[in-house]
Amino acid sequence: MKPLSKIAAGVSPSATLAVSALAKKMKAEGKDVIGFGAGEPDFATPDRISYAGVRAICDGKTRYTPAAGMIELRQAICDRVKADYGLEYEPTQAVVASGAKHTVYIALAALVDPGDEVIVPSPYWVSYYEMVRLFGGVPVVVNVSEAQGFQLTPEQLEAAITDKTKAIILNNPSNPTGAVYPKEALKAVADVCVKHDLYIISDEIYDKLIYDGVQFTSVAALSDEIKAHTILINGVSKTYAMTGWRIGYALCAAPIAKAMANYLSHSTGAPGTMCQCAAIEALAGPQDEVEQVRQVFEQRRDLIVRRINAMPGVSCLRPSGAFYVMMNLEQIIGKQIDGQTIRNGDDFAKLLLEKSLVAVVPGSGFGVPNFVRLSYAISTENIETGMDRLEARASFSVPWLTRREQNGILRACHKCPSSLHILSGGGSAVTRLLYHRLLVILLAAIVVFGGWFAADWQLRQAEAAANWHEQTQVLILDAGHGGEDGGAVAPDGTVEADINLEIALRARAIAELTGVRVIMTRESAQIAYPDDAATVAQRKKADQHRRAELVREMDNAVLISIHQNCYPDRKPSGAQVLYAASPGSDTLGIQMHDNLVTYLDPQNRRVAAPISEKIYLMHAVQCPAVLVECGFLSNASECAKLKDADYQAKLATVIIASYLQYRQSLPQTGMIT
Repeated sequence: MKPLSKIAAGVSPSATLAVSALAKKMKAEGKDVIGFGAGEPDFATPDRISYAGVRAICDGKTRYTPAAGMIELRQAICDRVKADYGLEYEPTQAVVASGAKHTVYIALAALVDPGDEVIVPSPYWVSYYEMVRLFGGVPVVVNVSEAQGFQLTPEQLEAAITDKTKAIILNNPSNPTGAVYPKEALKAVADVCVKHDLYIISDEIYDKLIYDGVQFTSVAALSDEIKAHTILINGVSKTYAMTGWRIGYALCAAPIAKAMANYLSHSTGAPGTMCQCAAIEALAGPQDEVEQVRQVFEQRRDLIVRRINAMPGVSCLRPSGAFYVMMNLEQIIGKQIDGQTIRNGDDFAKLLLEKSLVAVVPGSGFGVPNFVRLSYAISTENIETGMDRLEARASFSVPWLTRREQNGILRACHKCPSSLHILSGGGSAVTRLLYHRLLVILLAAIVVFGGWFAADWQLRQAEAAANWHEQTQVLILDAGHGGEDGGAVAPDGTVEADINLEIALRARAIAELTGVRVIMTRESAQIAYPDDAATVAQRKKADQHRRAELVREMDNAVLISIHQNCYPDRKPSGAQVLYAASPGSDTLGIQMHDNLVTYLDPQNRRVAAPISEKIYLMHAVQCPAVLVECGFLSNASECAKLKDADYQAKLATVIIASYLQYRQSLPQTGMIT
């Protein structure tokens, strides 16, 4: 027999479908597999939608429809995007296909000639890369790091564009990362596409699964010019739990829609008529169940993020959308688990499936080999069971250290009662109260950064601190306000400046425990003002300038400013990290905010954000700088926590652990860093 086509022979099977199929096969064999591979909601299709499909069959609606789909469905699609995003489309600009995957496929069929380049940000959904190749196109992968929130920058896009570039595929919210582009960041990328006359294939299939109060922006809604360059892809699979109904759709300029319809007319034709009728009901009917499902997914998201980040050696960002997390394995790459060397996510996934009966999807299928993807489109019970099995693989709990070394460090720490006293606020030991992962991050940092083990604690601690003094970054802790400036005042009379100082002092004790060189902008309630500052306003201004100058004088500094919120409305609560415009501030701020939410307040719906230009100190320095609003003094229950020594210690621990994580993410320079 003659060989298969070269293109077909080179196409790899879908990694996600392969994992799901293997998990199902093992379950059929009687094995208790917990599958985190599924890319489909575990809910039943709402009854009203299913009944609409049944009614269509009973009414004899079983014949062919136009290749682009029923006009009634295309109108319902137009009505839905207008209601949701204010987008105006005509039914002639809508094309219905057999799922969003198939819709992306025919969009590429309409656009891509052999040799055309299509930019694919990585991590990417597994099928994008292969789809481009199927039409003779060249997928140009642009690696987007975890440190940048898995979001493509306009600079990265510019660098990847050549005279052969035809289009870019954007997935927002993202599968596999759950990343959601803020409006301005999305527009910056889209503007580059318009500048270079590139098509934007925007896969927005997860647009209704958004968390933490994040605002979703459809790229086509940014401007008329961007809309003209956009092929908007969506469907009913994820929002309405209709994966098996196979209804996806595209909205685009009429000539593109016509080309896609022509392609359908000579290939699959339109999806089943009864499925289209069900989709009309989904889009045009009540939307109450959408919010209910979204809330369930958000709760599951909180659970799986908390459980993963409580396991030393692995971690994940807190996704803002979809129903996936990407678990970072970089700290265990090259280590051995159960006698097997973990070279990449494939090795890790294989080990988990064989030893723990837990199925995850290797990151290689998404272009990131040192990650694995977990779907939380499974029951809470199964998430808990799966996480228990992951946690039970104790041999990967601390990647830097052996079990003997871990125990030794714990013993060494308990030889330093003064430090532990500060950490615990003189109350119960913080080591019993804090989550295991944060403690291990701190303890491991002592070894990694301080260079000691199995010797006298205090001597080695001093040596480590000396090394840091000579070779590394300076952490500047700013206890906000102070002196004549008390800051906010709680209804019970609690003064912000006092709380700020308590938390900052505890943060310093923890940081110095790990060998970090720390400088405080103030160490007491008193502040020395210059003699020529005659008024309170002048003295406050002089103090702010003094703090800014202190930071500017330090080479290789990082600034963390501690504050408390206070509103006239006494209901708001929750910590929030605000970051400066200086390089690295956003990375540190987002990491720190995510950790505060994960470890101290999973119900917190606030998000890390750029800081106002009115905050002088944050904009007067050029180093990475963040301001931590630890909570609301105006909220009585939160104010009580903020005054509690143990809670202050927890806040301080999360802040310093986040700083250490940020430090570890920086490029190595050959020094101890």
